Amino acid sequence: MSLVRIAKLAGPLLAGLLLVSASAAPSAVLVFVDDESQLTLSDAQGKSLTVSEGLVVGAGTTVRTKQTTVEFRLEPNGSILKLAPHTTFRIKTLQGSGSGSNDFGLEIGRMRVVAAKLSGAVNYHVKTPTAQAGVRGTDFVLEANPKIGDWICVKEGAVEFGRDQGPPGQPKAILVKAGEFANAKAPDFKPKAATAEDIAKRFEGLDFQGAKESDVPGHTAP
Repeated sequence: MSLVRIAKLAGPLLAGLLLVSASAAPSAVLVFVDDESQLTLSDAQGKSLTVSEGLVVGAGTTVRTKQTTVEFRLEPNGSILKLAPHTTFRIKTLQGSGSGSNDFGLEIGRMRVVAAKLSGAVNYHVKTPTAQAGVRGTDFVLEANPKIGDWICVKEGAVEFGRDQGPPGQPKAILVKAGEFANAKAPDFKPKAATAEDIAKRFEGLDFQGAKESDVPGHTAP
């Protein structure tokens, strides 16, 4: 068979493969876990998933950590996130899968997000039981804690942090910038300066081991 004939036959096949790749649904890839036996994953229908590094999950996935941390990379935008031990987290929607944003739920526990800085409307929203964070291109830790209140600490960029309820006259949403933290349960709901020691404590145990901060678009790792 001539090379010309092969090229004619391969052309439509290659075009089809490129089309499938381009239209692939957004996903989250499990890139690191300390102890697979201490992690449970279930899909949108509640079916348990087999835990392994490289596993690709989609919208509707629920993640529960026991005595382990776990890291995910969002595709195709390249953002990364890490969950601390004893955390329950849900991927509600992923941008492009019928949604205009990446929406997550943090039921309890602590998580770190390094969000990509990309052109266009790349949005992230994380909802806790009493608060919500609106994110775009930042590095922050968020904790859902029923005892001391849901709080956020920002290392880079800025996060719009809102709370569901508060005293009359208090703002419902504030902008928390780099080097600041805020607690949704605080009577004076406003951002406060965080010392380097305080930031280090709030980020403790959430250094990335599998995912790389330097690979996140628009982010410069320290």
